[in-house]
Amino acid sequence: QELATLVAPNTLHSIHTLLTTVEAFHKAERSTEAIEWLQGWLHDVLLVQVGADTDDLLHTEQLSTLHAMAEDVPQERILASLEQLDAIQRSANRNPNLHLALEATLLHLQRP
Repeated sequence: QELATLVAPNTLHSIHTLLTTVEAFHKAERSTEAIEWLQGWLHDVLLVQVGADTDDLLHTEQLSTLHAMAEDVPQERILASLEQLDAIQRSANRNPNLHLALEATLLHLQRP
């Protein structure tokens, strides 16, 4: 799936790739869609981290990538990113720059 490029390891390991990927979604006017998808993805990562059943996941087709992210990204960063995405959605009418907000969230998820 195209939106999965947002959390692909090569995207999260390279600031240049991350910014280019987010810019492409912005130019296609898909920032809102990307934010909503990312919320579902991060929710799945949390479920994997706590050992939930795979039947509860939205993205079962990418189970190996979910497991890799669940192992690499601390739960606190996942939770902080979800809170940030929630705040972005609440303020979407006041903050039309979803592009920068999405960039900031994904940069927060980058592995150190």
